[in-house]
Amino acid sequence: AVVSTQSTGATTGNWWMVDLEDNFLVEKIKITNRGDCCRDRINGAKVYVGDELCGEIEYSGITNTYSMKCGMVGNFVRIVNDNSYLTLCEVQVMGNPTPVDTENEETVVDIGEKSCGGDDCMSTATCPSGYAPTRCVVATGNVGTKSDGAYIDGNNCYAVNSYKGNGAIAKATCALNPQIENPCGGEALLKYYSEQQHGVKVSLSCPAGYEEQTG
Repeated sequence: AVVSTQSTGATTGNWWMVDLEDNFLVEKIKITNRGDCCRDRINGAKVYVGDELCGEIEYSGITNTYSMKCGMVGNFVRIVNDNSYLTLCEVQVMGNPTPVDTENEETVVDIGEKSCGGDDCMSTATCPSGYAPTRCVVATGNVGTKSDGAYIDGNNCYAVNSYKGNGAIAKATCALNPQIENPCGGEALLKYYSEQQHGVKVSLSCPAGYEEQTG
């Protein structure tokens, strides 16, 4: 989705929103600020995917374009500026064009403790027994500036603070973790339900030295 040049008329409590008309995985948002004057008004504007904070804009005097990595699922994108006018010359919302099914999956959410404020300090969110993480995000946002991002390792979701950050918080969405039959003749394999793979048949390739079982 791409939207060009819009401005609010009030000095405080300003917001802009685009309705995506379905739930999508929003991977990145690119915002172009005005370049003629008053560019610092965008400082502190918060960017949300659905109700989750993706990040906060820190004004830079050397660029008019701000990019944020989100990795969040939502049906709208909202930009809020409580401090000043909000002028957006262009907003690009980029991600997977396939809608995400968020209703047919039994999920639980775990939010980790806030990490320390040092570089590479980590917050951990852990899925309960029988569940596996399908989404892992930095709940405090600001990926690329105040946090280095989030990643999944086993049953845990880790959010990593950056040297500019004040502490990161990990948020894991956990889905039932079923076992499927191993087509290579070994033990059952654990496979995670993924919000990006609803309706897609999982395929497995056998490692070297194993043959696919067809019977």
